[in-house]
Amino acid sequence: MRSSLDITIFKNGDINICKGSMYNILWEDYVFYRDCANHAWRKGNKHDDFLASRYERAAWVTLVYFFDSIIEQWLLTLMAEEPILSASRWQKCLFILQSQYAQEDINQYDFSRLQQQVMQWEKQKIMLLEQVSWETLEEMEEVIDSFFSFIEQQGTLYRFPIETKETKSVVEKISSLFHRRDNI
Repeated sequence: MRSSLDITIFKNGDINICKGSMYNILWEDYVFYRDCANHAWRKGNKHDDFLASRYERAAWVTLVYFFDSIIEQWLLTLMAEEPILSASRWQKCLFILQSQYAQEDINQYDFSRLQQQVMQWEKQKIMLLEQVSWETLEEMEEVIDSFFSFIEQQGTLYRFPIETKETKSVVEKISSLFHRRDNI
């Protein structure tokens, strides 16, 4: 997984180094589009309603891609074999669940909303895009967050990669290169 570094050097010599991964960027994009849609809806005129629906569609696509990306990352972490990598989204979710939890633990949790949403994404993409709304986005985000949180409780898989020693080292080296030296 590539990490991205965003380095900003200000006129006064201060430096800001931000670390992130593509997963973080996708999540931030989703939040941006969701918030833009909400802001546009609050204005309440035709043009802004049109913009809001565009932002909602962009948020929906970004959230689905974020979900798929995390699932793919987890499958690679679990070293899943080819048949599961080309399986449906729901089968991938089940594989991850079964690799992290015993069946009796899985049975105690209701995954029907997740299953319904994931299966709809695969079968009715265009229809869902036409009907996406603030409420459907909110429900979708809640379902995804609930599933991811359940998986993360085991402590082996995470949505956002944990920063490694190597990443910290690279950031520290870059920071030292740009360290402001007033006494020179």
